[in-house]
Amino acid sequence: MRGIREESAAQAAYDNAVKRWSRADDAWQMVTWVVVRDPLLGRPVTESGQTRAFTFDGARSIDMPDVTLLYQVTDMLVVIHDALFKDSTHGQAGHA
Repeated sequence: MRGIREESAAQAAYDNAVKRWSRADDAWQMVTWVVVRDPLLGRPVTESGQTRAFTFDGARSIDMPDVTLLYQVTDMLVVIHDALFKDSTHGQAGHA
C-alpha cells in the first residue's frame, strides 16, 4: 500500500477547514483514505495521469464540507498538493 504525504498548501487548507466546519476532519479522513487505497479513482488532470483530482461530497445536515484533493500518484506515495473545502450542497455524505 502507498503512503501519503501532505504538502503545506493542503495542510493549510485542512487547518482552516477544521476551524469552519465541525466535521471537516471526518471528511479529510475519508477522502485521504479513499485516494490512498484507490489512487486512480480521481480524474486525471495531466496527460500522464499521475496528477489527479478527486472530490468527496460532504453533507449540509451534519456540517461536513465537500473536499476536493489535487494529488500526485507515485510508486510509493500519494502526494496531496492542495485541497479545497467548500459548503456542501448534498443532503447526505459519501457521494463519490
